[in-house]
Formats: sequence, C-alpha cells, structure tokens
Amino acid sequence: MIDTGIGMEESFVKSNFEKYVQEDTTITRKYGGTGLGLSITKELVQLMDGAMQIESQKGVGSIISVVLKFKKGEERDLPKDQPISIEPSLLKGKRILVVDDNEFNRLVASTILEQNEMEIFTANNGEEAIDAVKSNSFDLILMDVQMPVMDGIMATHMIRNELKLAIPIIALTAFAMKGDREKYLSQGMNDFLAKPFQEKQLLHLISQQFQGMPIAERALEKDHKEPLERYSLTELEAISKGNVEFMEKMILLFQTNVMNSMNEAVQAFERSDFEEVKKLIHKIKPSIKMLRVHEVADELSEIETQVLEQQNSERMNYLMKHLKEVLDWVSMDLGEKKGIKPN
Repeated sequence: MIDTGIGMEESFVKSNFEKYVQEDTTITRKYGGTGLGLSITKELVQLMDGAMQIESQKGVGSIISVVLKFKKGEERDLPKDQPISIEPSLLKGKRILVVDDNEFNRLVASTILEQNEMEIFTANNGEEAIDAVKSNSFDLILMDVQMPVMDGIMATHMIRNELKLAIPIIALTAFAMKGDREKYLSQGMNDFLAKPFQEKQLLHLISQQFQGMPIAERALEKDHKEPLERYSLTELEAISKGNVEFMEKMILLFQTNVMNSMNEAVQAFERSDFEEVKKLIHKIKPSIKMLRVHEVADELSEIETQVLEQQNSERMNYLMKHLKEVLDWVSMDLGEKKGIKPN
C-alpha cells in the first residue's frame, strides 16, 4: 500500500509500532489517530506467519508491504455456484405470505413475486402472520427472522407445533452467519435466504419448494413425524426419578432466578454495562443447557464472547431481544404444563 498522507517519523517506525501507542496524540484530534491500526495489523500478520515492512517519511507519505505465505489452492477448492432453477409455471397463482416489519423489504419481495404472477399477502410481524395463517390458506411463507412483537422463529414454532401446518417457510435475515442455514432448518423452516437477495435467488428457492426438492421433503417429513420442541425436561426428569417436589422446585428456580438474571442482563445492556451482561449471561447458561433450549444455545455463547467487542450493535440488540423472548415463552409454557406460577 502506498499513500501520500502525513507520514511518520523514522523513530516511530523503528519502535515497531508498539501496541496502543500513538505517534502523536494531536493527530487523533485532526485525523482520527495514527499507530493503533498498525500494531493490530502487525499482530494479525504475525499470527499468519507473515511479515510487514514500513517505509515512511514525515510529510511525504508511507509505503507499507505485507507478505503472507499461503498454500497454493487447486481448482476443486474454488467455490462453485449453485445452479439456478426457476419454473414459472410452478410459481403462477401461488399464494405467498410475506412477513417482515420493514416496509421497504416487504415491498421489494412483494414486487418480485407479483411480477411473476403470484398472489401476495403481507404481515408486519410473527403475531400478524399467525393470525393470517389461521384465517387463510397459503402455499408458502417468506418469514423475516428479526421482528418486534413476535420474531420469525417463534412464529414458525407456533405454525409447526400448535397449528400443525407443514406449509413451506423460507427464513429471511440480514444476519448471515456460518451455520445459520442448518439452524433455521432445525427450527422448522424449509430454507434460508440472506438479505439483500437477488430476484433469481428468491425465485429459485421458492421454485425448489414447489418442485419437492429433497431439502423441502425432509423438512416437511420432519414436521409431520417429529414436532419440534423448544425445550426438554428429559434431563431434569432423569435426575428427579419421579420426585415431583424436585421438579416443581427446579421449574420455580428457572422462573425466578434465571428470569431475574435475564431481566437484569437486559437492563445492564440498556445502560451499556456490557461487562455485567457477560457475567449474567454466563450465569444462566447451565440452566439453559439443562432444559435443552437449543434455539438460543449458540446465541448465548455469541453474546458472552462478543458483547464486550460489539456492545450495542444491531446484532447484539437482536440476540438480546430474541433470547429474552424465547426464555419468557419457556417460562410461561413451563408454568402452564406443570401448573406452577412464579411468586
């Protein structure tokens, strides 16, 4: 990299840009900082067994060279584009429910689908989607994951477990993380698409559902034979060996101690006390694991390991909100099943 910026003194370059030491603190006020990024970059390069060299002259600019050694790849290592298959005849006339709290997103998806002769219905959140599904018949649902009132995962659970419907559901989310596709499939959805998406991608996934592709068939078969559970009392029941008093006590502890800690974590997050959030999330992890609330298991770990770095980012806001919603639901459902109400 070559730039013609403010440059650096030779003495600073020779100091090997020590961690968290700026060349000149007055630079921060004028230009946003000099030196901090260099030390971080140097560490990253060294972690990859590379080398970094800097030539710089004050008032002239800098030349920064990074050398990394990588194993030469082969053709089979290259990512392969998945074939796009769209069958217009299968799409025509299909009734699609688009669920998203963002009007712009609803309009984009609806326009694409209407242009392909599908009949479109919309809902602003998961609760509205449930009401729509109860009173209408749809061929497919495009379900946003992050929504107020009721998110897409909770709405999907209700459609699968309470309404007992096997209608194809495609998850839509702006947070495309590794393993998300498998996660959404395990929650009862049939496929997953990251936003923003291209028209061909959306139509391809919808076509797959109507063509009865293997993924859809497996998902639908699972819906019929193995209703998904948001949590399980199996481990507690194994420990209790029929001791009803023990079970009631453990459920009350979840409804009180765990939910109190969850509420405290939300309050700490709102006041930007992220260290406290991390401690409280760590505190409730064993209880979540014991009840096998798999839906939020990975999210708990993500909050615990990333909240100090990401703080009140959009991703962390979503994870905290979703965790609270899921645990509120579990606590309520536990009480209804066992006839136990928290004090």
